[in-house]
Amino acid sequence: MAKPRPLKMKFAGEVVRHLGLQMYAGPVPAIAELISNAWDANAEKVKINITFGKKISTTSMIEVEDNGHGMEWSDCDSKYMVIGRDARKEDGNYTQGKFKRKRMAHKGLGKLAGFGIANTVEIITVKNKKRTKFVLDYSVIEKLEHGEDYEILPEEDNVATSDNDGTKVILRNLKLRNAIVEDIFMRSMARRFSVLSDKFQVQINDKILKKDEGPFQIYFPNNRMKFDKEKIIKKKGVFQIPGAGTVTFWIGFTEKPIHDAESRGIAVLSRGKLVQEPWFFDVTGGVYGQHGMQYMTGEVEADFLDDKTDFVTTGRNTILWSMKIPALLKEWGKAKVVAVLSKWADERGKIKIEHIQRATPYLERIQKFPKRQRKELTAVMTKMASIETIEDDRLIELVRSLINAYENKELTHMIDEVSALSPDAQSKLYEILQEFQILESVSIAQIVKSHIKIIEKFEEMIDKGVPEKPNMQEYLKDYPWLIDPTYMGLSHEKRLETILKEKFHKKTKAKGKNKRIDFFCLGELGRAFVIEVKRPKEKIGRAEIQQLTTYIDFLRQENSKISNLENKKTFFGYLIGTNYSEDAKGEMDRAHRDGIYTKTWDTLLETARKSHQEFFNAMRKKVPPDDPRLENFSNE
Repeated sequence: MAKPRPLKMKFAGEVVRHLGLQMYAGPVPAIAELISNAWDANAEKVKINITFGKKISTTSMIEVEDNGHGMEWSDCDSKYMVIGRDARKEDGNYTQGKFKRKRMAHKGLGKLAGFGIANTVEIITVKNKKRTKFVLDYSVIEKLEHGEDYEILPEEDNVATSDNDGTKVILRNLKLRNAIVEDIFMRSMARRFSVLSDKFQVQINDKILKKDEGPFQIYFPNNRMKFDKEKIIKKKGVFQIPGAGTVTFWIGFTEKPIHDAESRGIAVLSRGKLVQEPWFFDVTGGVYGQHGMQYMTGEVEADFLDDKTDFVTTGRNTILWSMKIPALLKEWGKAKVVAVLSKWADERGKIKIEHIQRATPYLERIQKFPKRQRKELTAVMTKMASIETIEDDRLIELVRSLINAYENKELTHMIDEVSALSPDAQSKLYEILQEFQILESVSIAQIVKSHIKIIEKFEEMIDKGVPEKPNMQEYLKDYPWLIDPTYMGLSHEKRLETILKEKFHKKTKAKGKNKRIDFFCLGELGRAFVIEVKRPKEKIGRAEIQQLTTYIDFLRQENSKISNLENKKTFFGYLIGTNYSEDAKGEMDRAHRDGIYTKTWDTLLETARKSHQEFFNAMRKKVPPDDPRLENFSNE
């Protein structure tokens, strides 16, 4: 085997030693540059081995391997080892061979990326069955005199091998101090490239790196929104910057705020690679819908930023926005952000109203009002839904308060005030809603008092041991919240009772038995309950639990045959008695895991009393301590 020939790192032009090292401080920018090199090498797959979530040690290392065209010794010497080499100028704007890709490399500094996070960079590269291996040591480079060549002796120089073409870069003696967080790393890396696909796949440990494009609550552009001079092509808007070139973009809004700063904002890419970290094109205060920035993410692709003229800073992470062409793009982007924020506020309000319709029974209650009142209530709900900071749960609570308050003549003038407000008069709207809340709390205090009287009456019935049917059943049908506070909206499901009685009552008669089936059914949209009550003083046994389980299994089986999803229900069972027999305890645990619950009369009463007292106290806190209406909260 021939003796290895020295390789020299040459500093082309005025490029000084160390230039570019600070540009890649951090694992994401450093490794992203190695991925870019793989793209330019016509690689179809890049494999990255990296340790997440553990403290960096002296033995820690990061490996980046691609199956690109690789390099022979001469390529390493005349191309890789030359700092500041313009690959586009010398090798062409597009890669050669199987793929004709626009080159990402430009200023010839990317080979320094490894030194941003490691002191030692080992390269193993294969081309045409020849392998070359060498190590770059930053501790030696930093001691070089100005203009002095960095000469190294490769460990292998075009050694014959059966390995396939490709390059592996191993980063050792890492400079990192903190553990690398996997989800942050993956999201940030994915945002840096728009070229990820089956033809260019990046695998990080055992996971394929994918773009995070959803799920979005609102997506622009879409079929409900088209910008002037823009059209929809494969989910991306297309726009022409005069005198520059074509821009494609997408902007998405998530349902919840985006807490990760690197995932929030609009990233700008050129040639499939990040050239401007996510931002909002300098949109700041004074914009209607500004709160939507917390939910906004997206991409703008503009290849002309890094083409004949390079408008990207040396750090390759921001644009020279003061120059003429980038300034036009910035002006367009700023207008775009303002437009979609305004549209987002409108669309989000509609989505919230649709959510209320699906998730709550409140709009059903609205249908009971006269036409004029329905119109007024809907208008006020839309106003509340347009509040940018309001989340769905809070909106549902306010809608409930609104419907309750509408029946109180004292509050009708407030509803008129809300209807007349402009969308941006949020401070006034909050003031009115606060008053709504106080008046509603006072009203609820009276409701809670009446509920407590119902609980006391029910306790008296239990003490006297009244029959479970019809007395106890009818009482629970009328006041299902006695079983569970969340059952307030349940109503009697007579149809389900008929189905069960036809299935099981006939069966017991055929055996010559006269056993009564003492159950009733309650339900609402999407769920239903079979409630079986035992006479006070009677225990719950294993047989009773198994019988109720049989009912629920049968209803679930019948439910599985329904094709219309809107008509499907989730079924639960409830068995109420005085105590449990010994043979019931093991059966209770199994049944509970299957959505069939047992409760004693004492527990039922205690839960009802406690929940109402807590609710009463919560309402009381919503009234200012100096408000004269607080006297309504006397629970005597």
